[in-house]
Amino acid sequence: MEAKVVLRAFDPITDAAIIYSTWRHALWSSDRRDDESERFYRAETKAIKRILPVAQVRIACLSDDASIIIGYSVMTGRNLEFVFVKPDFRQKGIGELLTRGFKTYSEPRTTLGRAIAEKIELAKETKEKQNVQEETNQVT
Repeated sequence: MEAKVVLRAFDPITDAAIIYSTWRHALWSSDRRDDESERFYRAETKAIKRILPVAQVRIACLSDDASIIIGYSVMTGRNLEFVFVKPDFRQKGIGELLTRGFKTYSEPRTTLGRAIAEKIELAKETKEKQNVQEETNQVT
């Protein structure tokens, strides 16, 4: 049986912990030195604290249990700040569902964020080429 995924509203009381944890962890790279971790995590926590109050947060969860978060996106306006999908649920369109409508994105990006941004860029380029071709066809 496959799980059905739905989007729900962000609840800062129950959802903030997973957002802070996964966001910071995803940006921490294995090539950093251990003695940098405290400063890194403190700085990232401050950055997230500035973003969350003004952001639109989309939570993807299981339809039969809204407390099981499988992914989320954080957007300010049409700018994608961050997207996360648990590994077992990747490559199923959840990242695209969570990021629908974004036009720009913040750095640094994770592997998932890069893949979504590249897919959107390819779609834009294809659409622009189609528009140019249609305009060319109308002129001739």
